[in-house]
Parts: sequence; C-alpha cells; structure tokens
Amino acid sequence: MSEYLIEQIEKTPNIRVRPRTELARVEGGENLDSVTLASLDDKSTWAEECGAVFIFIGTQPRSNWLPVDVLRDAKGFVLTGRDLMAADKLDQNRHSPPVQ
Repeated sequence: MSEYLIEQIEKTPNIRVRPRTELARVEGGENLDSVTLASLDDKSTWAEECGAVFIFIGTQPRSNWLPVDVLRDAKGFVLTGRDLMAADKLDQNRHSPPVQ
C-alpha cells in the first residue's frame, strides 16, 4: 500500500483498520448494519455496528468474476469513491443527447 494512503487512512476518524482479522458474518436488511469479526491470532470473535466495509487483501485484482456493469479501472480494480462518481458522470455524459 502506498505511504500516502496509509497516512490518509490513519487520519480519517471513521476508518478503523483491523489487521489479522477476517470478516466472519454480515448482518442487515436493505443496508449493512453490523459485522462479526474474527481474530486470526486467537480465533476470538466480536460484533461491531457498521454501515460499510472495505476489505483490502492485496494488490492484484481478482475481479474477472464480477458482472460487466461493475466498473473497473484499466488494471481491473473495482472503482469506488471519487473514481466511481467521476466514471458515473462520464458514462452519463456519454449517453446523454448533445446539448443544443
């Protein structure tokens, strides 16, 4: 991971990094409400309320199994955040009739 990204994550109060932890269960209806996490070290589990999860497992995208309408960059990484919003705008502009 890039050093600038590590620093950004450390400074963001609503991001909690959970190294050596696996996602054991997700709960919710229309939206994510909570997750159950499991420690890889001692196998203990705990539940946490949350509205979103991002799992970082490496730098090689393995996204070929996703449907074509999941937007990805040229390297195959799934677009999120600002990149996704910019791509959505570009896509909408491409399909919009020309302004006269």
